[in-house]
Amino acid sequence: MNTLFMFGLYNNWFWNSFRDWGFFSFAFGLTAYILLSIGLYRLAKNQNIANAWLSWIPIAQLYIIGKLVGSVDIGSHKITRLDIIMPVSPFVVAVFHNVRYFGSILGGLSSIALFIFFLYVLYHLYKKYVPEQAVPYTLLSIAVAPLMIFLIRDKHQLVA
Repeated sequence: MNTLFMFGLYNNWFWNSFRDWGFFSFAFGLTAYILLSIGLYRLAKNQNIANAWLSWIPIAQLYIIGKLVGSVDIGSHKITRLDIIMPVSPFVVAVFHNVRYFGSILGGLSSIALFIFFLYVLYHLYKKYVPEQAVPYTLLSIAVAPLMIFLIRDKHQLVA
C-alpha cells in the first residue's frame, strides 16, 4: 500500500494545494501559448511571412519573431538573420548548461544574456508596431510577453 495513503497524507492541505496550483499553472501556460500563437500568426500574416502556421510550434515561434524583427544593432554590430539565431540560441544555452565543471556558471550567465537579448529583440518588435509604447510593452513582456504580442496582433508595421 502507498505510504501516502497509509499515513493519511494524500488528502491533506499540502497535496490539495499542490494539485490546485498544478492546474492553475497548466491553464496559465495553455492560455499564454494560445495568445502568443494567435498574436504571432496574425503579425506574420499581415507581413506576408511564408509559413505563418509555424507560429503554433513552440520553438518555431522564435523563427517568426526573428522574421518579424529582421535585424538588430548591438553597439556597432548589426545582427542579421534573427530568424536563424532566435530558434538556435536556446540550444546553445542548453549546451552551456551541460559543460562539465563550469556548466552552472556558464549556463546561468548565458541564460541571463539570452533573456536580455530576447527582451531587446522584443523591444525592436514593439518599436516597429507601437513605437510610442515600445518601452512599456518591453517591460511588461518580462512577465506577460504572450499577452503583449497578442495585443499588437492587428497592428501594421509603422517603422521599417
